[in-house]
Amino acid sequence: MTPIENQVNKNVFRRLYAQQKTKKDKTKVLNTFCELTGMHRKSALRVLSPNKRPSRRKGRRRKYSCDAQRLLHQIWRLADYPCCRLLRPVMSEWIKSLRLLGREIDEEVVQEVLQMSVRTMERVLAPHLRRGRSWRRSASLSENRKNIPLKMDTWPETAGKEAGWLEVDSVALCGGSMAGRFHSVLDITDISTQWTEMYVTYGLSGENTIAGLKACVEALPFPVKGVNTDNGSEFINRELNESFTDIFPGALRSRSRPYWKNDNAHVEQKNRDRVRRYFHYGRSDCDVITPLLCELARLLSLYDNLYRPTLKLLYKERNGHKYRKFFEKTPKTPVQRVLEDSSVPEASKERVHLLQQEHNPLHLQEKIAKLKRKIQRIEAALAQEKSRPALPAGGGSALRAAPSGSPPSRRKGGGGGAATPAAPRSAATTPAAPHSAAVRQSS
Repeated sequence: MTPIENQVNKNVFRRLYAQQKTKKDKTKVLNTFCELTGMHRKSALRVLSPNKRPSRRKGRRRKYSCDAQRLLHQIWRLADYPCCRLLRPVMSEWIKSLRLLGREIDEEVVQEVLQMSVRTMERVLAPHLRRGRSWRRSASLSENRKNIPLKMDTWPETAGKEAGWLEVDSVALCGGSMAGRFHSVLDITDISTQWTEMYVTYGLSGENTIAGLKACVEALPFPVKGVNTDNGSEFINRELNESFTDIFPGALRSRSRPYWKNDNAHVEQKNRDRVRRYFHYGRSDCDVITPLLCELARLLSLYDNLYRPTLKLLYKERNGHKYRKFFEKTPKTPVQRVLEDSSVPEASKERVHLLQQEHNPLHLQEKIAKLKRKIQRIEAALAQEKSRPALPAGGGSALRAAPSGSPPSRRKGGGGGAATPAAPRSAATTPAAPHSAAVRQSS
């Protein structure tokens, strides 16, 4: 309370305010009181008319105790934050598990928790929902985008003339359907040297993306100066925002404009020339072969960076609706460009020399061919396991005995009988790359 409020006799103003008959007169008393005390009008009204304060809302007493609410919150957290509709049927099982582990729980508290309805559980857990999983995907994406500047506003003019400026993208091996989980290829391309690194992840969660970026950065022979990604949720999320400085220390982060693929043109070209060339367009959703696919991507990246030359685009000239492209006169491998780049430290160049001495193109081709054959055998065995017909149940209906999976495709001119669905093409079922054909013939 201010000193001015202490000097004003509030009882006098209360009696004066109560004696007024009209609203106009009460407004004059209220204005005078506010000028003398400096109080807000609402606060002054509560002081001058204390008997007219709104009464507290009446309702029934709380039915569930604090111990029951704490037990519900603990089980919800142990069950990995499911919705209450899925949590309520298994509450008794979780309580049994806690008692088997030696947790002493009062029987009255247990009965309170088991009597809770789904809506009551939602009300009890409402203050803790932010600590669980958040499914506000679009809102979180827009919030995280605001903190990442655009590439066209932040990258300097010398970004494509020295090593260390990266473009990052991901390619889904989904076979045309984004349903379920499947493998994705993380692709990183350096603009200046055309150095490319690939990493295969099972799903595009934040943890998998961070692990893939760390593996790719460790394989790069030069320090990273800038990283540009698209606006996908695998790159714009809370996990990557928190660990970006640890993965790319001192690097500038940026993003492309929405629906502008030319902002990431170099990595988009590598997506077709490298990723689709080796892993093709089929669906790969078997998590058993994830380590093998990661090793295959590492060997393919190593072979391309050491022994596969490329023609680098220098500039383009527009003539009407056509473009005229000007390339380098002499093709070079990414290793040669790294060694010729004056901005690359000498320690990084020594690392590149060690890579050239340790590896041989024929040996790399042989490893790649063996690894592909191993993946093919595993995928063939899994496909055969899935194609086994199920045992007929009950009356032995043909529908029950039919194998599960997608329905057979209908072709024009085909018969009316059910055809066996074709196996999806993937990295193992498609023909091997041209550079490994000679190795398979020699072996």
